[in-house]
Amino acid sequence: MMLLPPDTGEAPGATDTAVTATEPEGGSSSLLFVVPALAEYLGPDRHTVELVRVRDPDNDVWTLIHVDLDDLYLDTCLIIHTCDEHPSIDRQLALCGWIADTSGCNKAYRWEEQEIDLPEATITGELQNCSLVNGWCTTSSTLHLAGAEPLSGETIIGVEGTRNGEAFYCSGDTCDVPLVEGQNNLHLLGALVIRRQLAHG
Repeated sequence: MMLLPPDTGEAPGATDTAVTATEPEGGSSSLLFVVPALAEYLGPDRHTVELVRVRDPDNDVWTLIHVDLDDLYLDTCLIIHTCDEHPSIDRQLALCGWIADTSGCNKAYRWEEQEIDLPEATITGELQNCSLVNGWCTTSSTLHLAGAEPLSGETIIGVEGTRNGEAFYCSGDTCDVPLVEGQNNLHLLGALVIRRQLAHG
């Protein structure tokens, strides 16, 4: 997640965010500056193992057919050989005893386990109630955080982090963090995500 100024978008991940506020001469204004960095976690394990159907060329099967002119019967011979190339004449003679008149190949497949990277939850950050004048925020501001979970069966139950070392937590997928005058150092631990268990019966 990348926290950006109000007119920008989002990025995956979570963020250490430094928000600095200073006071110029003649008023109580704040200069807000957001710096993105990676944080620690984004909820549950984002990897899974799935069975994937893949090619198995070592077990392809060629069906070779030969017309026997003596009795006009069709002779059939099966050869395990990759479909990427036709069995050679020498191999046909060695395994079948003749050279095929016609042939075809059935491709073989097998199932294997593959680790799949699942899309991450994201959090967007936006400054609210902030009147920017030449980069200065002249009003009391709030950092609005909004989480999004792309996986079905997963729900964001909260957003948590620290501001100036003080922990904050908001239930649900949004959080409004008030910014104080002076230094605001925010560290977002991320979006807490829970997997809903499906009932089988």
